[in-house]
Amino acid sequence: MAARTQVFNKIQEVCELASRIFGVDLAEKIVVDIRNCGRSAGIAGHQFQFGRTPKLTLTLNEQLVNDQDVYKLLEDTIPHEIAHLVCFLRPDLGKNHDKGWKRVCIMLGGNGSRCHQYDLKKARRTRKAVYDIFGQETNIGLTVHRRIQSGRSYSIKKGGQRVVICPTQFTGKVVLV
Repeated sequence: MAARTQVFNKIQEVCELASRIFGVDLAEKIVVDIRNCGRSAGIAGHQFQFGRTPKLTLTLNEQLVNDQDVYKLLEDTIPHEIAHLVCFLRPDLGKNHDKGWKRVCIMLGGNGSRCHQYDLKKARRTRKAVYDIFGQETNIGLTVHRRIQSGRSYSIKKGGQRVVICPTQFTGKVVLV
């Protein structure tokens, strides 16, 4: 079975369990988004609209939605995030990562831990200007790069010495790091 199908089936299964145990109706109210959310395995959220049913969101990290890593989402992340949504709808059960929330998470099939140990990459990548200093390429942040190019003096420690960076040392390359 494809990883995305497994994810949506697990969400439905945990929502049905939450409905049976806690009396909350989540199945049709959750908007699911799968995208790169950096080092977060998942994010549960809500938008409260006065006089309307709150909009519940469940964002899962696309880095884990693949055939070899999907079990991590299925076994703990989905119950973890849905426990947050249950506690939002039933504040008497708990909030954030307190004992009440942990109890809800465990009852939904999660392990009740606050943090994961997955090796996830940052979502945001920064651009760096490349400078040639003593024949070695050195990455400099764009803010400092703009200041150097405008004539401000900057120095870095290279090989145990302080070296002043000149605008002419810019190689013309900008890289994503």
